[in-house]
Amino acid sequence: MSLRNIIYIIVTVFILISVFFLFKPEEDNISNFPNDRTGIVMFGDSLVSGKGSSAGNSLPEKLGRKIDQPVLNLGVPGNTSVNGLKNVDEIPKDARLVIINLGGNDALKKIPEEVTENAIRSIISQVQQNGSIAMIISVRNGLLFGNFDYNYQKIADETGSLYMSDILKDIFGDEKYMSDQIHPNDLGYSIIADRIAEIIEDYI
Repeated sequence: MSLRNIIYIIVTVFILISVFFLFKPEEDNISNFPNDRTGIVMFGDSLVSGKGSSAGNSLPEKLGRKIDQPVLNLGVPGNTSVNGLKNVDEIPKDARLVIINLGGNDALKKIPEEVTENAIRSIISQVQQNGSIAMIISVRNGLLFGNFDYNYQKIADETGSLYMSDILKDIFGDEKYMSDQIHPNDLGYSIIADRIAEIIEDYI
């Protein structure tokens, strides 16, 4: 075999190896995944409790029908992240996945961002110590809440949590999807449930 052919083979192998590692999927870095538990919980404020929806059409109920398993509703209207932290023990310790939607009321009440971020991190920590997968949902709407986002993406990356940005994206401000100035109607909640289901489908 000529030197030219040897060099050609070496270069070809190097390219193939490089392509393999370039397109190789990253290992999942979501804390507590996989686990063999069942049970999904939504923990948060009025967007979780179902304000603006008709009977049987809250976000957890719509999500439950979408994924064909029940979703426990632990939403309390008006809840801030600090309220959530105080009530974190209400979350079942054997849940497979806990979806956390807090922060909107913090912005409305102008609670310092560092207070919100610390509370969210503490809630995630407790959820993960219990062995559950955590997911954070943020509300990012400049018209309603200003330009806050509490670094939720960074928090999710650093804690190994699932993340969905802007629960009201393309819903807020459209009367077709809203029951009032802040809360979705049944159709709006259906859109949100579809978005969440798409994110969690590989984790439930």
